[in-house]
Amino acid sequence: MRRGSSRSSLENPPRVSWKLGTGKQYAAFLSHYKMEAGMEARYLRDLLQKMLKQPCFLDSQNLMNLKDLFGNGLQRSDVLVLLATKNVLRRPYCLLELWVAQRTKVPIVILDTSGEKEISWSEVKHVLGNIENALDEPAV
Repeated sequence: MRRGSSRSSLENPPRVSWKLGTGKQYAAFLSHYKMEAGMEARYLRDLLQKMLKQPCFLDSQNLMNLKDLFGNGLQRSDVLVLLATKNVLRRPYCLLELWVAQRTKVPIVILDTSGEKEISWSEVKHVLGNIENALDEPAV
């Protein structure tokens, strides 16, 4: 066996050409509930940046001031990636991120994170179809 041939494909992921949209700074904005997917969000950010050769926004890594979350993070991203976990749609900031993405026409990609943190897809459909009402509903 050649030295280094056992390396995982994740260490050397496929690379694609990603051209940022006009006025955009990030390929993706990663929306997640830290308690359920903080580690996964960091891993996904690193992997996407290797694959796309473009920066991806992760609040714990890119956010210096909470006021910049939407204007300098989300609205300057080509797409919002929601890491779908059981309680992500009960987090006020995650709901606000989805609402801003919808209002500013930033596409939303939902990444299913399986396992014990599984999300309710009927809840996703309800919340995304009624995002402004979801913002008014009390968190459970």
